[in-house]
Amino acid sequence: APYRWVLTAGQLDGALAMAEATGLDVLFTMNLGPGPRDAEGAWTDAQARRLLEHVRDSGRRIDVFELGNEPNAFRVIHGLDFVVPPEQLVADHARFAATLREVLGEDTRLAGPGSAFWPVVGELAPVFPDFLAAGGGAHLDVITWHYYPQQSRRCPLATRRARETTMLDSEHLDEVTRWASEVEAAAARHAPGAEVWLGESGHAQCGGEPGLSDRFVSTFWWLDQLGLLARRGQRVVVRQALAGADYGLLHPETLTPRPDFWASWMFKRLMGTQVLDARSDDANLRAYAHCRREVPGEAVMLLLNLAPRDADVRVDGAREVFLVEAELLGQELRLDGRVLADVDGALPELRGREATDAIAVPGRAWAFVTTSEPACR
Repeated sequence: APYRWVLTAGQLDGALAMAEATGLDVLFTMNLGPGPRDAEGAWTDAQARRLLEHVRDSGRRIDVFELGNEPNAFRVIHGLDFVVPPEQLVADHARFAATLREVLGEDTRLAGPGSAFWPVVGELAPVFPDFLAAGGGAHLDVITWHYYPQQSRRCPLATRRARETTMLDSEHLDEVTRWASEVEAAAARHAPGAEVWLGESGHAQCGGEPGLSDRFVSTFWWLDQLGLLARRGQRVVVRQALAGADYGLLHPETLTPRPDFWASWMFKRLMGTQVLDARSDDANLRAYAHCRREVPGEAVMLLLNLAPRDADVRVDGAREVFLVEAELLGQELRLDGRVLADVDGALPELRGREATDAIAVPGRAWAFVTTSEPACR
């Protein structure tokens, strides 16, 4: 048999039940590798059809499907001889799109191609531009791409090795916009009706960097990337991973929340989906603003102080501040002096403190500041 790994119906049902219980949407990636291909190299839908029919018959829901993971890395993943030409990739997506809509209906969304972009060099062994130029965008509702800003020590090759302060450099943080712009331009040309999502991202490739990716220092990159891509209109960023390796949001064995979990939780609880204009003239002070989630008339500004010195920021109409501090390589975060921790698996109450217009953000700390904002009615 061509399959080294098998996803059982029970495993799938368990994952979908968890998503349903926690109110999460599901993006599911189908196998595009050598396993489901015929003798001529064309993708076949027999395995995919069985899964789709099971989802339909079980009453579960998958919100978005994707065909294949990082096709530009197939030679690394599956061997040097495994190459899928752009025209074949388009044909494979056309077949899957037809099967998807036949089994689950016309409203089911398809995403792709999920190509990997590396720091400094972008998409190695490019697939993305040729796939879209050959007509692949016609089958997609969502254009996905992957990006990690640095490589961990586990990666045999590196264009930017992970170091303690690498992602406290504003130029390194800004680089994601270079590749985002490239992806967005190609999508506008070849799939103008599609959304653009960052379909996979983490602090460092190859499982994250031990001692860095699960520490407070990672939160600066993570919050900044969320702010940058929201400003660009990319509505979804998929984080690698919920639990697993060093970049997981939860410890894989104890499920203890790690720093990036707390950063994600606060961003999700406070920042709504309407993005406002917020800029900083100081390269070491990053600023983003959204309407506050579920609080009409209020906005939230995210301030990230990359520098070791304090930053004094004037925020007119400031109401409440949520200041988070920790040792750069620490795992215990303090929200306005209180340690953030889950108690028996329950999240704490998210409480800030009363603010004045003069906000002091200590060196290498970050804060959410709420303000009144008529545009957020």
